[in-house]
Amino acid sequence: MFKRIPVTILTGFLGAGKTTLLNRLLKENVDQKFAVIVNEFGDIGLDGSLLDGAKDGLVELNGGAICCAAMGDTVKAITSLLASDKDFDRVIIETTGLADPLPLAKAFINRPSLERAFSLDAITTLVDASTLLERLIDTEEAIKQIAIADIIVVTKSDLVDAQRLIDVGSKITELNPSAKIIIAVKGGLKVSELFNTPLPADTERLHAKAAEAQKNDGHHSHSDITSIHLRETQPLDLAKVSRFIGEHLVANGDHLLRYKGIFNINGRPERFVFQGVQFDFELLPDRPWQAGEERKSDLILIGTQIKKAEFAPAFSACVI
Repeated sequence: MFKRIPVTILTGFLGAGKTTLLNRLLKENVDQKFAVIVNEFGDIGLDGSLLDGAKDGLVELNGGAICCAAMGDTVKAITSLLASDKDFDRVIIETTGLADPLPLAKAFINRPSLERAFSLDAITTLVDASTLLERLIDTEEAIKQIAIADIIVVTKSDLVDAQRLIDVGSKITELNPSAKIIIAVKGGLKVSELFNTPLPADTERLHAKAAEAQKNDGHHSHSDITSIHLRETQPLDLAKVSRFIGEHLVANGDHLLRYKGIFNINGRPERFVFQGVQFDFELLPDRPWQAGEERKSDLILIGTQIKKAEFAPAFSACVI
């Protein structure tokens, strides 16, 4: 069976450390061969001698990684990368600091040519611990970048005191209780932590975080973006799930920024992975359930002006 190439979208404001992380990915000896897409080659300080050999916006680096310049059109760059004869098994896309990553995420769901070849593995947002709280006061883009992320990397944690770090963590959890939070101390970070995260592994911790955040629903001081976590422990009926998606998620696409889940479908030996952006979604079979693994269905909804009571009964009705 053809295996789609996983894609990580790397976002965050200027100064959060995206370039540092990208350069580390390019230099670190890892098992995977990366293709990295940046807006311009200068964004990661590539040596001029490498650029002399660039062909169709592509550069192959000494370590084997591929670098591609988007020059303002990321989807075109991805298409060029796919059409090239370059060999790679993961794509990392850096967005500009003020960019909204949602349109790019949607491209991997609603464009058949990209959907067949690639799968959106994670949106990873880097935040600067020393400036985040101030950013959130006056910048809506920073709020959205946190709210829709699968992984949030807190950088420059060594430059702030313990209380500031606690405040940063609390604000992140308030905006996105489902995200995996990584504290990078003096740039220390395991590259493997950034990959293969359709949902946080520790769903019990996630459930507790989401429940606590929902107690404070309506009291967010910076945004009306809310994260909702739904769970069912009994198998779901696939036809009912399909109706739920159409009647309750797609129908509310104006308010839903992102949604993602892992479903236990009745009569199927494998998990089903579900993800969507506003009106576009995909629901695909994944790996088999492992022996001893609890078969349950988790669904995370991230959006504006949404309430758990509007979705929970309909999701529960999907149970066989």
